[in-house]
Amino acid sequence: AKNATTKVSLKLKEVALEYVGNYAIEIQDITKYTKAEILRYNLIDALATFYLWEKYHKETLSRPYLEIFQPSLYTLIKMMLVGLPLDADRVHEVDNILTAKEKVLSEQIQENDCVREFNIQLQKDTCIKTNAKLKKLVKPLDDFLDIKFNPSSHPQLAKLLFETLKLPVLDKTKSGAPATGGDVLQDLKNHTQDEEILDLLKFIKELSEVTKINGTFIKAFCDEEMVTPSPTSSYFLHGNLKLGGTQSGRLASNSPNLTNLPAHGPMGKLVKSCIVAPDGWLFAGADFSALEERIGAILSKDPNRIKVYTDGYDGHSLRAQTYFADQMPDIDPTDVDSVNSIQNKYPELRRRSKGPTFALQYMGTAYTLHKRTGFSMNQAIKIEKAFHELYKVSQEFNEKNKQFMEEHGYVECAFGLKLRTPIISQCILGNSRTPHEADKEARSANNAITQSWGMLLNRAMNATNTQIEEAGYSTDILPCNMIHDAGYFLVRHKPECIKFLNDVLIKEMEWNDDAQIKSTNVPMKAALEIGKSWDTLVPLNNNAPLKEIHEIFTRSA
Repeated sequence: AKNATTKVSLKLKEVALEYVGNYAIEIQDITKYTKAEILRYNLIDALATFYLWEKYHKETLSRPYLEIFQPSLYTLIKMMLVGLPLDADRVHEVDNILTAKEKVLSEQIQENDCVREFNIQLQKDTCIKTNAKLKKLVKPLDDFLDIKFNPSSHPQLAKLLFETLKLPVLDKTKSGAPATGGDVLQDLKNHTQDEEILDLLKFIKELSEVTKINGTFIKAFCDEEMVTPSPTSSYFLHGNLKLGGTQSGRLASNSPNLTNLPAHGPMGKLVKSCIVAPDGWLFAGADFSALEERIGAILSKDPNRIKVYTDGYDGHSLRAQTYFADQMPDIDPTDVDSVNSIQNKYPELRRRSKGPTFALQYMGTAYTLHKRTGFSMNQAIKIEKAFHELYKVSQEFNEKNKQFMEEHGYVECAFGLKLRTPIISQCILGNSRTPHEADKEARSANNAITQSWGMLLNRAMNATNTQIEEAGYSTDILPCNMIHDAGYFLVRHKPECIKFLNDVLIKEMEWNDDAQIKSTNVPMKAALEIGKSWDTLVPLNNNAPLKEIHEIFTRSA
């Protein structure tokens, strides 16, 4: 009921302040109060609670609550009780691999010429500061040779990158200090051609990832308070899935936050290799195919987004041709085969198109491209203009959403979920005096309209779990997690169980029987992958017959 782009309080005394005023007492020491005062306090507490019930009761009859949130409670609790299956031996192996990698990366960083020079400066600075505090005895520089650059120190890292190496400050923290996160390190590669600096950025970013994985995920995999053992080397990780943990209505998680799990690359594969089904079981996962892109095409009705699905255009190639047409004189933008040939003829330009597209589709600007991706300002302006011309209808859709926010103070997301926009409702957008916070809120709310359809996964998992139990498979097919746009299960190593899950889950994930997303041109798509461990899953064809399923697992056994 209070879902908004700004932080809201759900504390009783704060949300009921308009009705009862400030009635708080210092309950840490109730001996200061008479019995009558304490009873009065308790009575106001009860009246405040009843007031909120009356005020927000209608929300319990709303569509998002009845169709998504309430049914999700049972499914999510079941998932958290089941947990993710872990292999203790593999967790130990990965711990050793990451520890060794951490050591190697630390050594590579210290051996980098940029860091060698920075260490000398750190030692001199420390020597000067220390001696400035001493009255008589002066310490020589040799006493500070053990002082070395610490990549985990944000002040030191910022000083190295932005003061010593003169790299541009791309972003700032809430306190105003230069940001040094993984995204910034990645983007800084676009602002130098110095091989030593490029190597250093790569090593620091990799070390940060390894440290994070070891400290967040591998530590959690070994935490006795978060796992339950089984008679074999398998045990189960019980994380927390947070319903309504995001403003778009999608799930959040913590302890550990599996939404931060590296999805791809060597690091992702290592962590996923720890997720291993127990004996007699298989691990299965189904992911939506380009869910946000499909939803965006349907909602905006943008013909240039829809033709990716109707005409067979490769989206990245289409955008690359739009941005870099002058570098591809042989490509005919009206011919599907010609545009799709960019994948082979101009793979580097296709790759370079991805960064600008990601930034611009989330309401970035030419300045964002210049700052983040290293394009000159003239190039960035040209790309931004080309993007907006290509997706003109999408831009009109976004503008209509902004106008609605300005007039009504909210936007409507998937299944009728309202996202309040309190800043915009008090501002006039689109002029030189529009506060930065209002523009930021508009971007956030517009993104949420598309992202909120991630709740389709909730709907699909709820419906699938119901059918599993009705069909008598409740001890054979166990839902165990939801991460981003994918749902995960443990399923017995029996072809009939696998077929049931494959048929039912994919049908529910491809559901689009909602007026807002119903489309024959852009259908929802999903596919199931299954195997012994998360990193070795093999794809199944939709509606695969028992014979095909049996053959797949006979070959892989």
